[in-house]
Amino acid sequence: MNKLWDLRFVLAGLSIFCGAVVALKWASQHFPSQLLIVGSIFLFAVLIRVVWVVVRNNAKGWRVRSISPEGWVYEERHNGAWVGITMAELMDYREPPHVLRIMSASRWTEYPEWTHGRRDEIVARIKAELKEPNYVLQEG
Repeated sequence: MNKLWDLRFVLAGLSIFCGAVVALKWASQHFPSQLLIVGSIFLFAVLIRVVWVVVRNNAKGWRVRSISPEGWVYEERHNGAWVGITMAELMDYREPPHVLRIMSASRWTEYPEWTHGRRDEIVARIKAELKEPNYVLQEG
């Protein structure tokens, strides 16, 4: 992952955290019971979302996710661990269409052995998650 991207990610997280601390401090002085109710509902919603994503991914046994501004990964669960193949993002990640490079049929064997003979299935899964026109797979 790009070091500049890491720094921006950390700084953005710290900024959001500091802003939240200041806002919570002010709100707790003025609206203590309402803040507790709203905060509890928000945390419960976040928890439900996280559990739903984990359960869905584990049930499917595969997932597609962004790992950096420059790339995505298709992963499958094998022996209790997630293993995957990366796809580079070829164009500016901030604007669609997001063009992802995936190995062509002739180069597919460069991927790990668990992918061999399953190209059509894996590409279909990726396309099911990353739909056109916002995402385009380019063979390379």
